[in-house]
Amino acid sequence: MAQSFLLNHRSPDRVSESSPDPYPPTFLHPNILAPTLPDGVGVNIHFTDAQPGEMKVLAASGVGWIRTDLVWLRTEVQRGKYDFSAYDRLLNSLAAYNLRAVLILDYGNPLYDQSFSPRTDAGRQAFARWAVAAVEHFQGRGIIWEMYNEPNIKPFWSPQPNVDDYIKLAATVGEAIHRTYPREIMIGPALAGSIDQPGRLAFLEACFKSGLLKYWSAVSIHPYRITHPETVNEEYRQLRLLIAKYAPQGRQIPIISGEWGYPSSTVWKNAKVISPATQAKFLARQWLNNLAHGIPLSLWYDWQNDGHNPQDPEHNFGLIEYSDPKQKQGVYRPKPAYLAAQTFNRNLAGFQFNKRLAVGQVDDYVLLFNKNNAVQLVAWTSNPSPHVIQIPTSAGLFRVIDHLGQSSTLLTAKDKGLTLTLTDAPQYLIPTAANPLLQLAAAWETLPLDLSRSAAQQSAITLSLKNPLTQAIQIKTNSQTATVQPNQRVSLASIFSLSRSRAILPVRLEWQIQGLGTLTQSTDILIANPLQVTFLPLAVDKLTAVIRNPAGQRYREKPASSTLWD
Repeated sequence: MAQSFLLNHRSPDRVSESSPDPYPPTFLHPNILAPTLPDGVGVNIHFTDAQPGEMKVLAASGVGWIRTDLVWLRTEVQRGKYDFSAYDRLLNSLAAYNLRAVLILDYGNPLYDQSFSPRTDAGRQAFARWAVAAVEHFQGRGIIWEMYNEPNIKPFWSPQPNVDDYIKLAATVGEAIHRTYPREIMIGPALAGSIDQPGRLAFLEACFKSGLLKYWSAVSIHPYRITHPETVNEEYRQLRLLIAKYAPQGRQIPIISGEWGYPSSTVWKNAKVISPATQAKFLARQWLNNLAHGIPLSLWYDWQNDGHNPQDPEHNFGLIEYSDPKQKQGVYRPKPAYLAAQTFNRNLAGFQFNKRLAVGQVDDYVLLFNKNNAVQLVAWTSNPSPHVIQIPTSAGLFRVIDHLGQSSTLLTAKDKGLTLTLTDAPQYLIPTAANPLLQLAAAWETLPLDLSRSAAQQSAITLSLKNPLTQAIQIKTNSQTATVQPNQRVSLASIFSLSRSRAILPVRLEWQIQGLGTLTQSTDILIANPLQVTFLPLAVDKLTAVIRNPAGQRYREKPASSTLWD
């Protein structure tokens, strides 16, 4: 398994509490922003001791990570005495298969605070002592330590969710761990549910405003939903902007999808039915869409079904069917979702996500991955109706593998590119020979997901490209033309007009490569000085518009009036 996800973890000496920190608060390695797969995906488990043969089946799915609870009450049964032997066994079994762990520091303990989540100074200090003991025991093993699980909902935070109590606990634990083991990685808060639900964004903002981001290397959320995976995208944008508002200076703090899945159940919320086939499509689309939106780690819920009842959603989140632990030898029956995970990891192993190409409609997804000069595409649509698109590529053959890895065909790209029928199931498109246009697309600087700009008559977006080909190329944008020699880097601008009439402006960039085709990608411009226009109800023959100018920047209406709007 590739090891680019985190800093290399050698075992550091414990830092004396009286000595200054020799390192700043730990942050994730820059490669977290572009993980080499399968470093970017994993599953949640509910065991410390696997059934016979189970770890082999889990590892064969290709995932790089597991996430599980490190339960306080099970590891401190006498005050001040800690027993991590069950987790020693788990970590050893993971290491045998090159799997890495996210361990959740969580829940109450009957020895403190009446089994409730820590809510007194004494309870918080006891939790922090236990957490530091766990980190000391497992330090240097590349573990990600997560601060609690779903503290914003019952029953996980008891007796009632309380953001102030959570912040006090997280700050106490964060300070204790980073004071003594500053190289260890902490994340939080493992927020439950979609952040567009009432109170959830406020919970996160309270955490960030209190300063918890100085301890956390990433923000973890659990964006469950009954709608398709791509509906999460606007929530990711809101959270990115909120993190940027409160992040310590110079820190880029990513979002982690720490727990999220779909149950292959006959009964779910709002009478929604997710078939095993749909669950498999959603797994691949969730992982792919997360990578396209800067989410470097996606942990699917769940590894194994929790029971046999097809009408109980909680029994049906797994990649494999339920295996009765009473059996001497586990029987592991892969579901279609397991095959989707295996296909994802098998085809993209060693690759990094490069960029989303702006091809087709807004709900059409064409993702480009690269491994040095090797490139491949993954394509699907969130539109339920299959339809044909044309992907700009150089001429040549493409091997097409379905999302379950069970069929492989060849398609021929012609001079204008590859014609493909998109469906709601991802297809892996692998060139059988070097593809110059896709190599140039991979060498082209990737646009951020969004850019903040003030509206003006003209605004420039400048991107660079280093020519990876053995011949010179000519590039034309909407404002510049350049000839680029092999291995030469060039930066070129594209010019756009930005209006104050909307807060978010989608922008599509095209670079024409003479004789090869067109490179395309898009971004959203966040207008920093938008106008807000509200139309009042029609009165007789008069339509009244109320214009608000929240940015306070002077605006001149044009061309009929010289009225100034302040």
